[in-house]
Amino acid sequence: MQKAYSVLAGYYDSLMTDFNYTEYYDYVRRYAKGRVLELASGSGVFTALLLSSAEEVLAVDISREMLDIAKERNFRNRKYVKFVESSMLDFELMHKMDNAFCVCDGVNYISQEEVAILAAKVSDSIKVGGHFIFDISSSYKLTTVIANNIFYEDTDDFTYLWTNKLSDKSVQMDIAVFEKEKDSNDCHNDTYKRRDEQHSQYIHEQKNVVDAMTAAGFDVKVVSGEDFGEVKPDSKRLLFICHKIK
Repeated sequence: MQKAYSVLAGYYDSLMTDFNYTEYYDYVRRYAKGRVLELASGSGVFTALLLSSAEEVLAVDISREMLDIAKERNFRNRKYVKFVESSMLDFELMHKMDNAFCVCDGVNYISQEEVAILAAKVSDSIKVGGHFIFDISSSYKLTTVIANNIFYEDTDDFTYLWTNKLSDKSVQMDIAVFEKEKDSNDCHNDTYKRRDEQHSQYIHEQKNVVDAMTAAGFDVKVVSGEDFGEVKPDSKRLLFICHKIK
């Protein structure tokens, strides 16, 4: 069993076609100023958007495979971005940043207790008046849409099978990827290699997240991460806009 995003890194972007990075960025771009910290930066798609307005970006991700893709994607802007392999709870800074982001479920990969640790760490890492912008897959999405369901996708080059197991605090995701082996001597080779990895996403209630951020010195606004309007009972993504006030 591989660690999260060691196998999926190469397919991540093709699997994320339902997430509109540009629309998301357009909504939060007013906060993408100065020195920006990006946690769980992934394959660097949002990093590239941040670099269109920020002075510099420190992009942190725990997956070396994802960082390799992000570095290649942002090669032309390499003097304005630094990539660091680290968890979002263990990163270290040389100076305070102006704003921070964690886009597309990064916070779901840490427990409720760790959310409070993250809030305090980010608060210590950005200047008063700065913002911490992040989103989560909602409790509704994880317990109803994802839950104990099975998902799959079949393409010419790979197939994946995604099996979920719901508990009271998280969803365990077992993902099997069948990759087509490339044989230079046989253009009709139909041999596939199976690789497996496991993810766990924690279920977070909106109030608990707001309370953790408030305790760390943030004033918090929450909107739907789908249409940026009012949060509804069936909102699948919640977007937190946290303003550091102390």
